[in-house]
Parts: sequence; structure tokens; C-alpha cells
Amino acid sequence: MFFTWLGRILAFGLLLRGLLLAALGLYVAYNFVDQAAYEAASARYLGTKSSGQSIDQGLEYIGWGIVVGLLTTISGALAKKST
Repeated sequence: MFFTWLGRILAFGLLLRGLLLAALGLYVAYNFVDQAAYEAASARYLGTKSSGQSIDQGLEYIGWGIVVGLLTTISGALAKKST
């Protein structure tokens, strides 16, 4: 039961990080129109060369968060079934 609880915390953290990365990537993409300002903002706020990379990373984190969340749901259901 401990690992199910730990997995749910991990899934929530992955989802939160993914949403934050994707939201920041979209913010930089839409608010910095000038190419020099866009590149500087991407490097400063996102740590990537472009906002698209940050959005892709965010979506990847969201996907992994969903996978871990589904696995912890299955784990919790199996633990309740066995007791």
C-alpha cells in the first residue's frame, strides 16, 4: 500500500510539472514575437532553445504522469481485492 501511495504522489508531481512546462512554453511562444527576445526568453525561462521543446517535454511528463496514475489505480484495486 505504501508504494501505491508513493506512486500517486509521483503521478501528481509529473502531471503538475508537465502542465507547468507546457504552460510556460505556450506563454513564451505567444508573448515574445521578436526573434531575439523569443530566443532569450526561451533560454532564460525554459532552459531550451525553443518553446516547442518545452511544450514537448511538458506533454511527455503529462503522459508519464497518466501512465503512473493508471498503474497506481490498478495497484490499489488489486490490493483491495486481495484483502
